[in-house]
Amino acid sequence: MRAKYIAIIALLLSLNMIIVSAIIPRPVEAGDSESLPHAVIIGEDRSPYYVKVRVKGIFKSLKDVEEYIDARKRVLQSLAREARDIEVWVSFRELRVEDVVYMLREYGFKEVTEIQVRGVDRRGNYLFTAGLDLTGKGAINLDTFTKELEEFLRRVPSAPPHQQLLVNYVRGKMPADKSLGLQEDARVILVDPITDIERRFAGRALFVFIESMPQVDFYIEYFSRGG
Repeated sequence: MRAKYIAIIALLLSLNMIIVSAIIPRPVEAGDSESLPHAVIIGEDRSPYYVKVRVKGIFKSLKDVEEYIDARKRVLQSLAREARDIEVWVSFRELRVEDVVYMLREYGFKEVTEIQVRGVDRRGNYLFTAGLDLTGKGAINLDTFTKELEEFLRRVPSAPPHQQLLVNYVRGKMPADKSLGLQEDARVILVDPITDIERRFAGRALFVFIESMPQVDFYIEYFSRGG
């Protein structure tokens, strides 16, 4: 009988620890100079339920950004050998918003959950930024994304003469074996894998949320203008 009581107490203590750990999040701050140079993973750990993090760039120069891009390309090359879909954050140079769906179809995207665009004038001067986040709507295939994008563009600020809408980044899932082809596209700055970040926390919690990756397009523009 005593052993039974001890077992019950141990179970209650264990449940109490789980509840406390879920209520009081532990901060996450991790780096990896090899695969994430000049960047850090930050967020909160509420395991065993979920872990929510983002990758924050801590770039101090254009050289730092270039080193980050080179390192992430090496990670992508490793993931590209896998016969599965991977999640990626794709930063673009001069991709017009009207061409984005065609490009995503060309490279076999299965889901798209986020897109950010910027408005520029005919000289390329920045006008505004607008974003569409579909992460709360589950798996968004390309057909659904196209409809959501059309509705989103109707809400974008009215365009002055000669304005263009260019894509900053897209987040989605694509076949791993097509990712290197996308990286070689002249309109692409970086196909930044999200899958390898998620794997770092796999097994720790039921759900792992990667909120964002560094916007290398922004930092390249910033440092190129002398920032």
